[in-house]
Amino acid sequence: MKKKSLGSLEFKYPKIKDETIWRWDGECEKHIAFARSRVPTGKIPLWYRWVLLNPVAAEIFRMCDGCHTVDRMVDVLKAMYADASEEELRKDTLDCLRGFESCGVLTDANKLEDKTES
Repeated sequence: MKKKSLGSLEFKYPKIKDETIWRWDGECEKHIAFARSRVPTGKIPLWYRWVLLNPVAAEIFRMCDGCHTVDRMVDVLKAMYADASEEELRKDTLDCLRGFESCGVLTDANKLEDKTES
């Protein structure tokens, strides 16, 4: 099965890297994601970047489990946000995924069926 190109994304099954942490912060009432990265200078081996996620971004983040395609993510969001158009939800989903990719926390899950199809 060929992967669909999603702009700069080449992921069929987007997955947040295992070392990325996210949680609900009750104090500020926001979802927070922490991503571990290498510092380009090499002086400090690791650093953590954090970002606050709005409710839609948090839902997209949650669905980056290696089992949801972008189409499935949009379907889930359509059920949650009936007033939004499918085009708007798809654009928001792809923009969010590109943001996750630019932070270095997004990868592609290697689904078994992708490896076995001819």
